[in-house]
Amino acid sequence: MEQETITTPSYYDLDLQQRISRGLLDLTASWKVGVQSGAKRKHLVFLALSYKCFATAKAMQCLCDEGLYDDAFAMLRVIVEGTIDAVYILKSDDQVAEDYMDYPKFQAWDQLERIRSVDPQMADYFSPDEQAEMESQYQQVRARYEGNRNDDWTKDNLFKRAKFIDTQAFPALMNVTWKDASAYVHSTARSIEWRIDASGVKRSRVATKGEIATIIYYANAMLFTLLSFLEPMAGKPIEGLKTLYEEWKKS
Repeated sequence: MEQETITTPSYYDLDLQQRISRGLLDLTASWKVGVQSGAKRKHLVFLALSYKCFATAKAMQCLCDEGLYDDAFAMLRVIVEGTIDAVYILKSDDQVAEDYMDYPKFQAWDQLERIRSVDPQMADYFSPDEQAEMESQYQQVRARYEGNRNDDWTKDNLFKRAKFIDTQAFPALMNVTWKDASAYVHSTARSIEWRIDASGVKRSRVATKGEIATIIYYANAMLFTLLSFLEPMAGKPIEGLKTLYEEWKKS
């Protein structure tokens, strides 16, 4: 009787995911997109967020190399959020990019007022002229943000932004990967369960290859997403991207 071959899913293949990750990081480090004539602010925001995600992916890879599973998982959430916002802004009307970039003007004064309500002396860290400028900028943009919930820069929360990009894939990603990573960002009980047992409190543990591979797999998925939008902006194929993608998708 012929023995059945069990194929390990690619997202559990640590060697594959690390190879793809390093290939993508090498590619993004050497490849630059020029800003073309007529580019809008949303294109600049998308490009800047993409480069930020690439840098975070490199930091996450370093954590994975050291077996720091918890912290790598926290970085994964940063990459997911950055990718969602980047694509959401790129695919939206021009005003969305303006709202994204102008939000710090609203946020700075709003935060200063909250600080003042708790400790007025701390607000004096800013000079009267600085405070006057902050309030002036706040008044210019406040109508665009006051109705937003959860202190966000847009009326669409992150789940709605994910659904806007893709009605299935990104919402599924949010409900699994993003929520799981949230435990390590916010230090909830779930993030320390493994540290506590009958013998006391553990300082560290060895992450399994499958755990590390899964983190890198989703980070790779985000980088491929960003690059799929960056390639048309560049006006030419990204050398090596198709080969990496085909290898990554193999079972």
